Amino acid sequence: MTITEDIHYYTNTFAVSDHAVSIDRVYLFDEDAFTADHWKTLDEIYRSLPRYRCSGSYAVSYWFGIEGKDPYYLWVSAEPPGFQFVGELLRSDFEEWEAKFHSKISVLPFKRL
Repeated sequence: MTITEDIHYYTNTFAVSDHAVSIDRVYLFDEDAFTADHWKTLDEIYRSLPRYRCSGSYAVSYWFGIEGKDPYYLWVSAEPPGFQFVGELLRSDFEEWEAKFHSKISVLPFKRL
């Protein structure tokens, strides 16, 4: 399955310069349909992506760095409509991250819109 905008995710903001990307995007994963195996798979996907990190006692996943501390960062938060990814990245890093992420998430349940 190809991951497609307006089916699997929507973008709140996406700005591209010669070398950087600013993104705020929501992936429409269906948390209510997740099994224990889906959560394990998602964790494995997160850990396999470039520059994965995990923060604090709530195990918030993020990549590259920390917002407000590092120039480049990407974090995820589970929100009512889906999983929100927000970041500022080098364009090449984002393109690599996104390609790997999209290649792996098709096994997870998405909401039907």
